[in-house]
Amino acid sequence: MNYNTAIGRRALYRTEGDQNTGLGFFAGSNLNDGGTNNIYIGNVGPDPIGTESNTIRLGTQTATVATEPAGQTYPMPAHTATPLSANELLKQQRVVQELKATTERQAAVIALQEGQIKALTAGLQKVSAQVEMSKPAPQVVNNP
Repeated sequence: MNYNTAIGRRALYRTEGDQNTGLGFFAGSNLNDGGTNNIYIGNVGPDPIGTESNTIRLGTQTATVATEPAGQTYPMPAHTATPLSANELLKQQRVVQELKATTERQAAVIALQEGQIKALTAGLQKVSAQVEMSKPAPQVVNNP
């Protein structure tokens, strides 16, 4: 079956389970042997490597390295060593909402400015046409 979603270097690369989501560097990489319905965001998964189901993990508990099945290890980035608190998540949600509101305001201003630019362009074209019409016709001078 599978239906896993992995975004990030080596996210969920070891899992044999189904319906897991891994987001981030090595997210869920410690999950193996068929764990199902898990979400890992910036978290390597169970420590030691093993199986779990119906679990959500944010941040990395204590792992500082992740190990591939071939035995090669990779250092975990420093920013993944601290789990996100509920307050930090709420702050991030507020920031995202503020950015969306700002984007919507900017889109409204841009739409207004586009309308103004079209009106100004039409006016400029009218004036240019009038200037062309008011120019005297060229005269031919016959110098014998």
